[in-house]
Amino acid sequence: MSPTVMLNLHDMATQNATQLTAQADQVAPPGSEAATFRQQVKDHAGVALCVRHAVLAKWLADGQYLNCYELAGRRAEDSGRTSDQELRDILRSWYGKRQAFDAAVDGAQHFHYGLLHWRGAAPCQYGPVAVRLDADDDVVYLPRDSLSYLDSSLTIDAAALAADLAPAAQRGDLAVVKHGTEVATAAAPARLLVDSAAGYCEGILSQPVGCARIAVVWLGRREWNQLLDWMFEAELGLPLDPEVAVELSGFRAWKAVYSRRGLKVELDDEH
Repeated sequence: MSPTVMLNLHDMATQNATQLTAQADQVAPPGSEAATFRQQVKDHAGVALCVRHAVLAKWLADGQYLNCYELAGRRAEDSGRTSDQELRDILRSWYGKRQAFDAAVDGAQHFHYGLLHWRGAAPCQYGPVAVRLDADDDVVYLPRDSLSYLDSSLTIDAAALAADLAPAAQRGDLAVVKHGTEVATAAAPARLLVDSAAGYCEGILSQPVGCARIAVVWLGRREWNQLLDWMFEAELGLPLDPEVAVELSGFRAWKAVYSRRGLKVELDDEH
């Protein structure tokens, strides 16, 4: 497969399905703990976007989560600069790699990037709040960051990418191939997808992400106060009656505010 040809990730994932199943069968024989983990990820996991508090608040206020290209275009309208100038500011050191990957992949300028998620807050560099979406039919998964498939000349290793891609229905196969050897010793297998030293599995979304797609928001205990600072700002459109605010604190207040937006909130006590 030539890296100069526009790559269709969904087609590549579908073509890899049989091979991925065979790999998972080897790692997770029937009756094993790994087999249980494989089935549980298939049944209960999905894609989550990991964001900072300000991004979540903006998402809820605007009704739409913007990817880097959409955000750059919006900023350019306000600043008078070009979209590319704004994109360079947004991506910084990742600009070259992001541009190289997206130039080789069909539809990439519309993608959003998240991770395979079962439960828990998201202790990663993109933000501590894990916003779990209600469906992942438009998602393909990778066992590592998509940009890691670029070589030193910023060319995609298309063969390696094709061998790793998984369709959404085989999220359990991908997870057990990556984490199967860790399951037996994991204190909480459900947290392997976000806590493993082996890193997370990336989820690449091809459809728009509006508020209606949010299924549950996972927040770590240490994030309460910072989020509350955002929630009570009037411009976010998330008001809480003063008398109620006095009575509530911490996680209860967080839930009270966002329940008015129809969001389910879960607390991760370990973060």
